[in-house]
Amino acid sequence: MKLLIFPIIAALLSLVAGLLVMLAYGIGWILNPFLQFTPFEATALSLAGLFMVLFTLVSTFKGLSQFPISLSDYDEEDDWEEEEVVLKAPPPRPASRRKR
Repeated sequence: MKLLIFPIIAALLSLVAGLLVMLAYGIGWILNPFLQFTPFEATALSLAGLFMVLFTLVSTFKGLSQFPISLSDYDEEDDWEEEEVVLKAPPPRPASRRKR
């Protein structure tokens, strides 16, 4: 069973990579008349764009998945204890003498 895992993962990775390149080629083929690039440049540009979109989606998903689903899991007892703050009045200033 363990011997079959590596070829299955390699086949799935190859399939996904091939589909990604075909998608980039298709997007490049559509953009080629508008941008006046060669087919290779349009494919490379669209492949880079796909990677940027994928990176943005993964980063957004990771950022959103770190928030708690509900606030009921929130621990009300924090690590710090609330201390009573006593405000002291500033010391009185000496009276200044005005010359009239």
